[in-house]
Amino acid sequence: MAHIARRSWHPLALVFALVALCSARAARGDGLGAQRFAAARFVPHGVVLDATHVYWTEGDGTIWRKAKRGGSKQQLIQRGLFAIALRRSGKWLLFTSRQGIYRLGLRGGTPQLLVPMRDTVRLALHGQHIYFIRSKARALYSVRLDAPRAKPRVVARGRRLSNVAFGPARLYVADYYGGVVFSVRPDGTGRRTLTRAIRRPVDIAVHRRFVYICAERAGTVVRVPRRGGRVEVLARHLSNHEVMIVHAGRVYWRDWKGGAGRAKLWRLEPATRRLVAVATGLSSPARYALDAEHLYVANKGTNEILRLAQRP
Repeated sequence: MAHIARRSWHPLALVFALVALCSARAARGDGLGAQRFAAARFVPHGVVLDATHVYWTEGDGTIWRKAKRGGSKQQLIQRGLFAIALRRSGKWLLFTSRQGIYRLGLRGGTPQLLVPMRDTVRLALHGQHIYFIRSKARALYSVRLDAPRAKPRVVARGRRLSNVAFGPARLYVADYYGGVVFSVRPDGTGRRTLTRAIRRPVDIAVHRRFVYICAERAGTVVRVPRRGGRVEVLARHLSNHEVMIVHAGRVYWRDWKGGAGRAKLWRLEPATRRLVAVATGLSSPARYALDAEHLYVANKGTNEILRLAQRP
């Protein structure tokens, strides 16, 4: 009879194996039930959703999509255009590349160059307009979606504009080096300073009566009334915190503090100021997107798109 040898394990080896397993799970955000939704060939960056699919960009400049219900992923564009920032507008995907801003159908096809302006690093959509900031970040531009080849209009200027958010009738802009948050009308007139007291504002969002700001140098998230006024600190001791989103009346942001396997996504309940960690143990999360049921995260440290159930 053949003899099957039993392998003996040293107690320390078992401990190290358990630690490695826990570390791997933490890097994937498994602390709050994250599951791998899709594996990326290269580092994933942007991620957006529609009713049925998830779309994302990867570090080689490709764009992919996968049905929320499962199945195989589909590559929408090749490497040549090198897609960077990704947004969705109705039945189209908009993305930036080295040559300008492009439009692509949700099922792929031939990308169409909309705005031939190079070095676009920030991209936002609001109403019938595209808003973007170029690499030197001294101006915020806008162009109409139905007339993209028209000359872009300068809406705001600053020392280094970091991001833009949208209220009912005004745009809200963060100036990184100036420490200023200000608002303008969509045509660029009526500039109004909300505060000059923010230490390196890197991201911004608007919800009802307040503007929410990620202050990079101070490691805080603060808010200020839309018409200006007292700055209120909501969260402290953060690091590399940005990618601020308002969804279903709640404010979300990313926090990289702690390094690989320790990053988090936070959710703020504006009415009560209650903070909830909706995802923990992430490894260099880039961007994320939400729907009514799930949270999708581009987890750069593990080259994955993770999916987590929405927490109450």
